[in-house]
Amino acid sequence: SGFGIGQSDFLWNVRSNRQIKKVFTRVWNNQQLLTSFDGCGVFRDWRYNAAWKTTGGWNHVDQNPKTKPGRCCIQGLVSLMDQNEKTGGLVVYPQTHLHFTELCDVVKNNNDYVKVSDSHPIMNQGKTLGKLVHCQAGDLIIWDSRTVHCNSPATAIEERNKNEPVDLLRIVAYVSMSPITLINPQTTLDQFR
Repeated sequence: SGFGIGQSDFLWNVRSNRQIKKVFTRVWNNQQLLTSFDGCGVFRDWRYNAAWKTTGGWNHVDQNPKTKPGRCCIQGLVSLMDQNEKTGGLVVYPQTHLHFTELCDVVKNNNDYVKVSDSHPIMNQGKTLGKLVHCQAGDLIIWDSRTVHCNSPATAIEERNKNEPVDLLRIVAYVSMSPITLINPQTTLDQFR
């Protein structure tokens, strides 16, 4: 965002964590990596205020099939809290990356964010079911950027104890690393992004 969270100590600590770099090094089989300056995601406990509840179903991919049809980027997040049906979180649509280029018909510009409707053929006319990714605090989750995904609110509702303080349901730090070899020497960083 334009508010500086990408440069916060919080996100720098995640990006510079050796264990996280080790995972991306293994994925790419390359130690020369560029790190994306992504942000974070937070869900407030909407049981205190219904207006805080995130909306689900904004399915998308973060790679443009027209401008980057064959390139495989790996996205990731580090969860700072447990995530399950009671919190909501990342939902992925398995196997959609195999049909990624079928999304060319919905691309409106050169942006990497491409919204995918439930009725699109890649979603099997709404029959493809998303999977909520369960994780524990400290887990790193990675996925292929061509995979349709979104965030979802909690689907299992617990009654709120009125004596509990207002707390967060979810905090994640988004992190991604790619090989430096993906950049053409004549390409500027803005063009690469």
